[in-house]
Amino acid sequence: MPENSLQQLYIEQLKDLYNAETQLVKALPKMAKAAKSEALREGFEQHLNRREVMFSGSSRFLRPWMKAPKGANAPECKASSRRGKKC
Repeated sequence: MPENSLQQLYIEQLKDLYNAETQLVKALPKMAKAAKSEALREGFEQHLNRREVMFSGSSRFLRPWMKAPKGANAPECKASSRRGKKC
């Protein structure tokens, strides 16, 4: 496999990861709001705080490879996250 192909594959995988992180950061507040138990709500909020820190780091990491970090659209993941289900 040519080196350029491997680099493109790597970049595409990073874009997909970025997209998944974006969806998760958007879904977690909704999940926290819908949680019926206090412990579950706090768990979602703590997870959101950790994800936001990691998400900001991944944005900086992706900048050298692309102008604006955008992931591949995954409609099934978007629909699942809206329903609060796993992708």
